Amino acid sequence: MSRPSGKFCPTVPKNRPARVAVRPRAALTRESLLLESSRVAARPAAVAARHEEERMEKECACANRYADVDDLGPMDEIMEKYGHEKGALIPLLQEAQDAYGYLDEQIMRELARRAGYQLSQLYGVATFFSQFRLKPIGEYLIKVCHGTACHVGGATQISDEVCNQLGIKEGETTPDNKFTLESVMCLGACALAPIMVVGEDTHGKLKPTGIKKILKKYADIAGSTEEEE
Repeated sequence: MSRPSGKFCPTVPKNRPARVAVRPRAALTRESLLLESSRVAARPAAVAARHEEERMEKECACANRYADVDDLGPMDEIMEKYGHEKGALIPLLQEAQDAYGYLDEQIMRELARRAGYQLSQLYGVATFFSQFRLKPIGEYLIKVCHGTACHVGGATQISDEVCNQLGIKEGETTPDNKFTLESVMCLGACALAPIMVVGEDTHGKLKPTGIKKILKKYADIAGSTEEEE
């Protein structure tokens, strides 16, 4: 029988995970702490600046969203797109309204001349369909959806509250030209019913009690823009 050697040989378990060498973290210097502190302090200012920049871009886009009625550039594009199509009267009027914001008499006469329609034909269609406007709209166009889902969800009460807050009726513009109110049949967001769109912003799951707060936000933005000017 052999004697055990004098050296101790511990048994190494199989599949023992290898040790990972951990590199000690470099000590933070005073300069690095000051740099990190300045970065943290600058974050809120950077976020605020970005939000202000986005707000100004939105306001500029809102202010320049429609062409002047004396600018016939959009008219050239419209006629190139629909001018030679028979029965394209409604698309012509829609495109013109999208470009100019409303169907001014000058625009209507130009459309009739270029497309070969009688002026009375254009006015007949424009006054028959409620989607067309013959007067300028305000800075913010409010569209309240009255589709089936929104109607069931209380769209009538939403429209009534908007009218109450702004002191106008459907299709009218406030005296300060800030808001114009319209009703539309569907905005394609039934899951958020009842909804309304103010400018480019969609507001869903509305209740009459929340309308005042929403409108105040846009009134404040419009007011701040005028003060800057």
